[in-house]
Amino acid sequence: MKTNYINSAIAFVFIITLTSCYNDNNVISEPYTFTSTVDKTTKEYQVSIMALNNENLPISGVEVKLYTQNPLNANGTLKADNENYLIHKGITNEGGVFNCSIAPQTNVDSLTIYATQTGVSSLLTVQLKDTEINVQICCCTSK
Repeated sequence: MKTNYINSAIAFVFIITLTSCYNDNNVISEPYTFTSTVDKTTKEYQVSIMALNNENLPISGVEVKLYTQNPLNANGTLKADNENYLIHKGITNEGGVFNCSIAPQTNVDSLTIYATQTGVSSLLTVQLKDTEINVQICCCTSK
């Protein structure tokens, strides 16, 4: 008796499933796709950074790292946990430009740019106000 009840229940679910896929013209309808709301925990920014030398000429091959907070200790060395707030990294192209998109948490209000090339580093913090960030950094040596 219990087996007949289970078989009947399975058959009923199977029939309901089959018939729910058909519309009035007995054509299988498209499956429903759930669309979520926009993720409001992050905000997207377009970043463009140009690296310049002492003569204000663009330089390629500069390593650029973007952080949600300052990655350096007071003595100028990288903090041991700096990778925890690294959100993007790359290298400037032949025109000295590094472009990327980032999407930090909405509670992040600034971006720290750390650029290094052949022993020379540059650190710059910018406020995240506009969705486009365009900055120039100098990987300069002292004269």
